[in-house]
Amino acid sequence: MKGLKTLLPLFVFLLGFGICGLAKAEDVVYLKDGSVIHGTITEEVPGKKIKIETKDGNVFVYKMGQIEKITHSKAAEATADNSDNADNSQSTGMTAAPVAPKHTFVEKNDPHARFSKFGFLLSVGGWAPGTVKELNDNLEAGTGSSSYDYYPGWVKAGIGLGWFTNNLALKWNFQFSFEPNNYQTDWYYGGYYAGTTEQDTYVLFGGTELEADLSLDSVVNANNVTSIYLPLIGGIWDVEWNYSDSAGNYLDFTNTTTDFATGIGIRGFDSSNFLWDLQCIYRWSSRGNYLQDSAGNQIPYVNGNYIDANVSGLDLTFTVGFLMQ
Repeated sequence: MKGLKTLLPLFVFLLGFGICGLAKAEDVVYLKDGSVIHGTITEEVPGKKIKIETKDGNVFVYKMGQIEKITHSKAAEATADNSDNADNSQSTGMTAAPVAPKHTFVEKNDPHARFSKFGFLLSVGGWAPGTVKELNDNLEAGTGSSSYDYYPGWVKAGIGLGWFTNNLALKWNFQFSFEPNNYQTDWYYGGYYAGTTEQDTYVLFGGTELEADLSLDSVVNANNVTSIYLPLIGGIWDVEWNYSDSAGNYLDFTNTTTDFATGIGIRGFDSSNFLWDLQCIYRWSSRGNYLQDSAGNQIPYVNGNYIDANVSGLDLTFTVGFLMQ
């Protein structure tokens, strides 16, 4: 009995030591947005960033500019009973922030950030090239009807590449537009139906352009930018008009023209690396490049002129881009 009384104080000491060992210290990170993260700091780059792992295995990376302060306190389960101790300067009195997905990275705002993005571009738009107007004028003058005119505005699509940096962007694109036109004529002789002739035609535009954008940028950080810009565009286009009918007649007229365009645009991208771009421009093209066949014959215009490879006109284009860092 006497030996038991001797060992009892030693047992109590060892038990208390073990409990203290279980309540090991942890790191607490206070963010400037009010969040509090409890865990163990596993990596620290002085003046740049820290990496902290919570007890449930989530890992967070924060830049030093996001952090208000870092302290050390006992584990939450060990301090739960004395959280009302006002003299304990290491007790946070706060609960941990909601758990975010693993490896979360939040980039701080930096309106002076430099950015450089390269991407693949897809575009679609509506435009009104001058060749279509000339063909419509010719049809109306020759037939006295506008029933079979080409649409004065038509859809075009394109693909390209782009590079975007502070106050400047460079783009290259290839654009394509195809407008068919089919019409039939019923013939009557002496009041009797004599047959129907069918005529199929189309206008084809294909062009490549280089574009330099001078922009004013609203920068949240290097991965979140909105810009309003002035585009300066130059390129070359191939224009083709094709005709065939049910009688076996076939005609093909083509020529090329150069162009210059400018206007206004707005675009933006964020951390998803998805870019959007809306642009309205007016395009001018060189004149005198009349459509002609392989023998040099030109399309006669009813009023004495000829059909020009003319891409002048308004152009509204919407582009999406997929950016790389």
